Amino acid sequence: VPGSIEGSWKIASMTVNPAVETNYFGKIDDFYQLLVNLGAESCLQELTFTFDSNGTASALNPISCQEGDDSIDGKERIDEINEITPIADEAQWSMKGNKLTIIESDGSVEIYDTVVHGNTVTLSSQKDIEDVNGDMVQTTMTMVLTRT
Repeated sequence: VPGSIEGSWKIASMTVNPAVETNYFGKIDDFYQLLVNLGAESCLQELTFTFDSNGTASALNPISCQEGDDSIDGKERIDEINEITPIADEAQWSMKGNKLTIIESDGSVEIYDTVVHGNTVTLSSQKDIEDVNGDMVQTTMTMVLTRT
């Protein structure tokens, strides 16, 4: 549905502000490129999020997202990606104004500032990300999704 979050989407970009200091890659603000550098390019290209008109949402986690232990903290690739993407598996969603609320099957809630423009949607939210020193850094994570 044009002008709506309803439909299927793929990740086009994923950034954080401020940048976060990491062990192997220095300061990063481009999380999409970080995941590509870690070998998750196929996963990111195939991962699809669907927002149905009945308020359900789901993520298609292709086999490329489920293989490998190539993250910087020893987690499976899909676990690493699920921590930063809007939907890990199955969820409920609702929009009120420009606020997208996603309630995961485990009861966790994420709220995103949302801008739908043509075939793109921009989602922004506050995320605490662990830096190289083990400190939690509050960032604004912004994801741009493109309609499939």
